[in-house]
Amino acid sequence: MPVVQARVARTVARLGGANRDAREVVSDLVQDTFAVLFDRDGHVLRSWDPARGLSLRNFVGLVAERHARSVLTTRRRSPWTDDPRPDPDEWAPSAPSAGDAVESRDLLRTALQRVEAELSPKGLVMFDALLLDDRSAEEVATAHEVSVDSVYQWRRRLLERVRSWMTALGRITPIGQGRR
Repeated sequence: MPVVQARVARTVARLGGANRDAREVVSDLVQDTFAVLFDRDGHVLRSWDPARGLSLRNFVGLVAERHARSVLTTRRRSPWTDDPRPDPDEWAPSAPSAGDAVESRDLLRTALQRVEAELSPKGLVMFDALLLDDRSAEEVATAHEVSVDSVYQWRRRLLERVRSWMTALGRITPIGQGRR
């Protein structure tokens, strides 16, 4: 634990944490580092190889340092970007109006009717598994006893169909014609 704390604290200080109250950030990153080390049955720890030149202590320190740097330099994950004030440059969706809700429900009903009318029974199964359930190609191939290549072909064809349906409904514009 002292090695992880020291490496994380050094990384936080190096990346600008000295100007802020960094104790909580260091504590959170230390816990995150231990989660990374022990995740998936200790996969990262088991990848340590003494023949590569680092002691276990230095390997764990290196993992801690890299993880802290990764978190702190990624805007989405950095604890310092949790500013409660809204960023005026970011898009903030407004609450949908009753008209928007009705339009969305009608669009969904039309899209589902089109899916049911135009797809074969096998196509409906693939549509549900790949696009609605977002299952991997390997999962779908195993579950339906088809090749993974066949599943990728289904996904490509289904996405092309969805694109054409959305174009026909005026929801997206074909490539090269600009935005509506």
